[in-house]
Amino acid sequence: MIFAKGVPESTYQDKRIEFAVLHGMFDLERIGSLTDSYTTLDAVLRQDMLYHYAGSISALYWIALCQYPQYGHLQLVDTVDRNFPQIARALRADEARLTPLDLVSLGPGDGEIDIRILRHLEKNFDVRFYYCLDFSFELLRHAVFRVSTAKILKNGFGIKATWGNFLESGNLIAGDEGVRLFALTGFTLGNYNEAELLGKISRQMTQHDFLLVDAHLHNLKHWDGHRPVSKADLLPLLRNYSQDTTHRFVFGPVEVATMATVADVTFDYMINREMTSVPKALNTTIFCRDLRTRMRFSGEPVNRKRLNLACTTFYDCANLKKWFPTVGFRCIWEHQENCIALFLLKRVMD
Repeated sequence: MIFAKGVPESTYQDKRIEFAVLHGMFDLERIGSLTDSYTTLDAVLRQDMLYHYAGSISALYWIALCQYPQYGHLQLVDTVDRNFPQIARALRADEARLTPLDLVSLGPGDGEIDIRILRHLEKNFDVRFYYCLDFSFELLRHAVFRVSTAKILKNGFGIKATWGNFLESGNLIAGDEGVRLFALTGFTLGNYNEAELLGKISRQMTQHDFLLVDAHLHNLKHWDGHRPVSKADLLPLLRNYSQDTTHRFVFGPVEVATMATVADVTFDYMINREMTSVPKALNTTIFCRDLRTRMRFSGEPVNRKRLNLACTTFYDCANLKKWFPTVGFRCIWEHQENCIALFLLKRVMD
């Protein structure tokens, strides 16, 4: 357990909580200085959106977006909560030894989905540890606070929080005994190239572990996967992203790095398949036009006719399920509800 210098251990009221820092956060060969990150605009607008969650402003924008009904996070929380009894039965049916059972949250976000999952796990299994990993220390701290104080939880399990990129967690998550349920929720799958993401997660799993993943679906049932798709085709889904709360979140890194605000630009969307590796999946890129401002720290002028801000992916449920075995996972349970899909996966061992 890590304690602040000069503070006696006896002053800590909850000694079951541990925080660790992933060594890669300070690997000088792989990261730049803090000033480099915020004096180059393109550095904070990474494709994996890490800087959309890091720092107080961006973290607060994400928490606000999660609470906004039109965005869809609340519907996802409800879907996971209502269907978890089925997931628990699928876990028990597929794996004989489920004691102890650990939850490994890969990006806990606002913590609400993890609270619901832990409540169901406590009812069905012996939960030993809750592991949570996030690049955003602010969101990590927020999730730990919410989980550790949630009244619906028994709070008997240990909490091990790691600050770092969860794709590089390595052996920080013990896997020598029991079973672990990895959770990749909050539509995180759609922020990465899926093959690379799931490949790295798979290498951290044993033959007994499970992966719960959600996906945002489109409703283009007659799309052949090749012809161009217009914004009008996806208008019902894009409406959820055409809100001020969404714009503030995707613009957050620009607001931190420059003097601009969301009121200074206009937003638009582009549909392509540049990032996804899943058949019949579509990337939606949110971008802004006519950014005229200065960098906050250097004062350097910024003039961009167009600036890509964030990207997410919509999937076809059937094609996504068929795709999982190509990256080493078999699906043991699935559920589709409106524009949300849930999958319980298990690694296929070589």
